[in-house]
Amino acid sequence: MEKKKEMKKAYDKERTEERKVLFKEANKEAKRAVAQARAAALQGMSEELETKEGQRKIYKIAKERNRATKDLTLAKQIKDKNDKILTDPDKIRMRWREYYEELLNQENPRIRRGTGVGMEGEVDPIREAEVREALKKMKKMERGWARPDTSQGMEELGRRRDKTVDGIPEFGDGKRDNPE
Repeated sequence: MEKKKEMKKAYDKERTEERKVLFKEANKEAKRAVAQARAAALQGMSEELETKEGQRKIYKIAKERNRATKDLTLAKQIKDKNDKILTDPDKIRMRWREYYEELLNQENPRIRRGTGVGMEGEVDPIREAEVREALKKMKKMERGWARPDTSQGMEELGRRRDKTVDGIPEFGDGKRDNPE
């Protein structure tokens, strides 16, 4: 290996054909030496693994490699509410359950946006004509015909009729109460 390194340095300093040939020969010798060392190591290992002790070693190596591939995010111990360490898997599971129930069931402060006033009394039922007009408006807007900022669009938005919507499950007989 040392000879290969020296030849590589010499070749890098002076790039001649002679130095290139010397470097290639040294590189081949180094590869041959590595291959022989690897073969000797594997031979020794295979002879060692054929013994009774070697069989145990095989299983130990396989176990270690299997453990190395597993995800280690599993918590083997955690603290409870009183800072006591829990190691029992069932108690750990119960603590996680408590934690998430507490986390997901707490009320957060609500932010009131706007100063809108709620509707009092009954709300007018949705009319069939309103739905038809809205659908027409949507189709025209898809085609680019009636824009709400034009007089034609404002006229479409302002039309209303007196017939209620029947036969549509969401609206039923026109009442907006929740189903029983």
